[in-house]
Amino acid sequence: MEKIFFGITRIKSDKEYDLLKSHIKSLIEEATNKGYLSEQGADNEFTREISRLGKIGALYETEVLHLPKRAVNPLVTAIENEIRTRGLTQTKAAELIGVNEPTFLI
Repeated sequence: MEKIFFGITRIKSDKEYDLLKSHIKSLIEEATNKGYLSEQGADNEFTREISRLGKIGALYETEVLHLPKRAVNPLVTAIENEIRTRGLTQTKAAELIGVNEPTFLI
């Protein structure tokens, strides 16, 4: 897996944003071909990197492209805060709550 954006927490231009989207697409394709996404809720280097890059892209979309953020729900916020406080993985949190992991994304 090539980590083009290793150590980067923000992007600063539309060109970087386009490269980021392309890189995420190629990571998803590579992970799919190698079977890293065949299990629901898989936790591996691909899923973690795709998630990290998705958050960087979302930040750019909100701050620069001014795309709307998701609606803030107090219950969801409280659950997300508790998950972070307890240091739970998304997989473990979904298991404890009794939902499929894709039901919520942190």
